[in-house]
This record gives sequence, C-alpha cells and structure tokens, in this order.
Amino acid sequence: MEKTQHKLLMTSLCQSPLVMVPPNMISSRMLTVTKIPNHVALKIAHELKKLLIDNSLLDVSQSDLEASLFKLMERRGYGQEYINRHKMMTRFHHQQVPLVILVCGTACVGKSTIATQLGQRLNLPNVLQTDMVYELLRTSTGAPLTSSPIWARDFSSSKELITEVCRECIIVRKGLAGDFKIAMKDGKPIIIEGMHIDPSIYLMDEENKSPHKASKIDENELKDTENNAEMSKT
Repeated sequence: MEKTQHKLLMTSLCQSPLVMVPPNMISSRMLTVTKIPNHVALKIAHELKKLLIDNSLLDVSQSDLEASLFKLMERRGYGQEYINRHKMMTRFHHQQVPLVILVCGTACVGKSTIATQLGQRLNLPNVLQTDMVYELLRTSTGAPLTSSPIWARDFSSSKELITEVCRECIIVRKGLAGDFKIAMKDGKPIIIEGMHIDPSIYLMDEENKSPHKASKIDENELKDTENNAEMSKT
C-alpha cells in the first residue's frame, strides 16, 4: 500500500516540542502497542514520570523524553525491536493521516476476534463490520445482494465465484463510503473487518485522492451488471 498514507491516531508521548504534563497513562498506552505487557508498560511509565519529577523536568523536549524512555525500556529488557515499534507509531502520529486496518477472510476464521483485540490493543474505537453493512444495504436500499451467503451458492466456475465476490465487495465499499470519508477527513483511525473486503478498492491515489485505478474498472463492471439486472426485470 505504498500509495496509501495512513497513520495511527492515538495519543503519543507528545506532539509539541515540549511536554507540559506527566506522561504516565499516555506513554504506557504507547508501550502496550509495542507489545510490551501492560503491567510492565505501567511500571515503565511510572518510572518515567518519577524520573521527570525528581529532576524537575516539567518542560522537556520530545527527543529528551524519548531518550529517557528508551533507556528505561532497555533496562527492563525491551531493546531495539520495541524501540523501533515505538518510533514507527510516533511517526504515524506526526503524519496526521488516519490509519486504516483491513481484516478480511472467509467465514468463521476469527476476523471479528482479531479486529476487536486490535482495537483494544491499539486503542481504536471504530470497528466496522462488512456483514452488517451488507445486510443493511440488502434490506434497506434494494442493492443487488442476495440473502444467502456466498459459500451457500452454486457457481459454474471459480471465475464466476471471484467475479461475484468482487461485485459484492464494491457494493459494500460504497456502503462504507460515508464512514470512510469521515475517517479520512477527521484523521480518525478505523478498522474494517469481514468477508466483503477487496484491499485494492481502499487504495488511494496520492495525486487526485481518488480510489485506485483498479477499482474504477470494477465500478464500471458493476454498473454494467446493474444495468443488465434492470433490463432483465423489464
């Protein structure tokens, strides 16, 4: 996804050059994102807070704050690998563009569980389920969607199956357009999970901020399908 710039919108140590508040819960949250256990993260955050207070460091630059934090992390055995993760999350924060996580796969493989756990670990409140969007579109908008799941239908070939899955993915993506646009505009992170996800549809062109070219072709195919469906009704 090199054409897509996303970031993790969660509280980092500090975005401004100077930190004016004790970074207790703030840094512990970031530390858990780096895969440091929660109880250890809390201890490191407490040690960092104590260090700042004992040395009367009420105004400290972010670079100095991070240097102190990284020393405490290394002292407890969480070295360069964890430090690199922390730096990566901080870069996401400073880029000021939202992080979009797609969790896709077939039925009953644990997508919802993983999405929920990711939301908890990364402190992301927004988790959208394509199954719910699919049902809303099918029952409320008259979208060309069937009530039977994809695996319960008969297809003459694998190509026909893939074509139908892609068609439904595009329709669901349109149903998510409002939430997705708000996330992009407000810089809010979002997790989308479900069966009806084609990652290429969510790629954004950096120059014109429009969907990836591959999805434009799919949208044309979808229009042809819908037109054919309307003609068959008449």
